[in-house]
Amino acid sequence: MAELLRLMLVEPHIEAESLGRISCPCCVMAGELDQIPADETRLIARSIPGSRLAFVADADHTLPKVAPEAVLRELLVTIAEAEHGVDWSQFPRSVQRV
Repeated sequence: MAELLRLMLVEPHIEAESLGRISCPCCVMAGELDQIPADETRLIARSIPGSRLAFVADADHTLPKVAPEAVLRELLVTIAEAEHGVDWSQFPRSVQRV
């Protein structure tokens, strides 16, 4: 477990500039209580053109396990954006356009 926590905190080493090459719809998600600093999560989202950022209340780094409904909702929104375009005003919840 300690090794997994270490990996989570120090890996991967991805330069923010390289994220700028992502061209598909993207939602960067994190739990409000995530061990990854929120500023790091915001940097990732800002580095991906047109991405969305979602912080989920009362969730940690095990977000898909503790809040599967929130993950599914954001996944469906991302797919809708890819297929049809999305009016973001319909999704005010925790999603922040970056």
